Amino acid sequence: MDGTPFEQLDFTLGWCEGCGREVLTHADYSADGIERRCCVHCDLLIEAGLRPAPGNELAAHGYELVEFLGCGKSPCGGRGCGRS
Repeated sequence: MDGTPFEQLDFTLGWCEGCGREVLTHADYSADGIERRCCVHCDLLIEAGLRPAPGNELAAHGYELVEFLGCGKSPCGGRGCGRS
């Protein structure tokens, strides 16, 4: 990343017919290299309501940033270290 704060990063949301709600999307590419947006939950192609959303708007849609704060040693996170 370039140091831009999470709140200022843009993510693409769109209306997913399969999930029945506005969802976070991911990029997928057709055989001829054209970018398409798909639902991160069901992988359905999203064709309507695509829009950019800043990171600080994602929580209102049920998404959050989870940061692992472990020490880096192999048992960390499995209650094998003092930080977990």
